Amino acid sequence: MGEQVLFVVGILSDPKFDFSSLSPELTGKYGKIAFSSQSYPFDFSDYYAREMGKNLSRKWLVFSELFSAEQIVERKKYCLRLEKKYSTSSGLRRVNIDPGYLAGAKFVLSSRKNNAHRIYLGDEVFSELTLIYRDNGWRELRWTYPEFRETKHKKWLKKARRLWLDKRN
Repeated sequence: MGEQVLFVVGILSDPKFDFSSLSPELTGKYGKIAFSSQSYPFDFSDYYAREMGKNLSRKWLVFSELFSAEQIVERKKYCLRLEKKYSTSSGLRRVNIDPGYLAGAKFVLSSRKNNAHRIYLGDEVFSELTLIYRDNGWRELRWTYPEFRETKHKKWLKKARRLWLDKRN
């Protein structure tokens, strides 16, 4: 059995997307949500604007149960299938689902996009170390996304880390 980690999922959606339809699909597959972040405007980048429109919002879900880190590839692939399911009839996404995980000293996100700081895991899935936990707090790396440089994210991530520690003991 591989490293036991806590499942974290970011949901980025257009203002008209009904999150309540997606939540049961995730919980039905991965179990109970321990807690979630507040929804907030995603104004860090216009990367998704052409496909998903403007005024996007983001919310993060932290699941209750630990899982083996090597399962992140299959979890990313499932999230991609959900994105496709909820896409428009012309194939444009209405929701972007970013799965990742948290362990004691790291917060990792998965991606389909390659880059120098991402590790290939297989099946067109890459992994990115987004934040590290050191000196009693979450620390950025050169490539850390702007949204994770904000204190509000480090607060819920610290809460998630506490949950991970409790589950490990």
